[in-house]
Amino acid sequence: MITELQTFITVCRHGTFAAAGERIGLTQSAVSSQIKRLEETLGFELFDRTGRSATLNAAGETTLARAEEICSLYAKLGELPDDATNRGLLRIGTLHPPSRRWWHGRLRNCARVFLCSASMYRPACPCG
Repeated sequence: MITELQTFITVCRHGTFAAAGERIGLTQSAVSSQIKRLEETLGFELFDRTGRSATLNAAGETTLARAEEICSLYAKLGELPDDATNRGLLRIGTLHPPSRRWWHGRLRNCARVFLCSASMYRPACPCG
């Protein structure tokens, strides 16, 4: 359904099924099929079709605003929230610890990537 909504938005932005298809790498026929599938799923037509042209109707205008909102929310699903819910403690142990400098550099790089803080490691007790 997201793909069909994105195609619908592209048709509205570019004016024709052919132009939308060119923009997203589909044929006019494939775009038309996606729009038809979306209309069947929704239960109403989004365009008034006359001959070879299609004009966005009132239902299509309402759907466009909602489709843009849905696609925007969908895009945000992959973003990490800016809070502590994704934070935790990572303990790393090795049998033969490399140098402190080596670990410190790696932990700092990980901290940058995963937006967390890195603490210097402490060697475990050698007595087991």
